[in-house]
This record gives sequence, structure tokens and C-alpha cells, in this order.
Amino acid sequence: MRDDERVSVLVIDRDDPQRYVSVSGRVRLDHEGEGEAAEAHIDKLAKKYMGLDSYPDEARWPGETRVIGRITPEKVMHLNLE
Repeated sequence: MRDDERVSVLVIDRDDPQRYVSVSGRVRLDHEGEGEAAEAHIDKLAKKYMGLDSYPDEARWPGETRVIGRITPEKVMHLNLE
């Protein structure tokens, strides 16, 4: 993302893989959202989605560095056959 700001995010419904949303656009890295701020953010998400007070160490990649990026959508696609 530092070298090329173009990104895509695809979210698939695990109960129905034919339901999804895809967002493509450009990302802006939030340099204030690095280090402790990014760690606090992932812990907040772990609390909300996993019911844990902090993001588990076993879910991390060795040497990973967390950053917060904000996507400006340029294209949004979705599929819901229901």
C-alpha cells in the first residue's frame, strides 16, 4: 500500500458464498494510526467481533506491523441472489 495506493477488499458471506461485496479504490495510510494506535484499534475489533480483550498473539504474523488505512471507494460491487 505504500508503493501502490490501489486496493480491493472482498467480503464473502461464509454461510452463502454467492453473497459478497467488493470495494476497490485508493487507500490513504493514516500515519497517526501506526504503532500504539493501530494496536488499540485491533484490540477494539477483537473485543467487538471475538469477545476478547486483546487480539490474540497466535493470530499474528511474525514481525507484522499494523497500520490503519482509509479507502476512498471508486467501485463497489455486490451480489445477493436472494
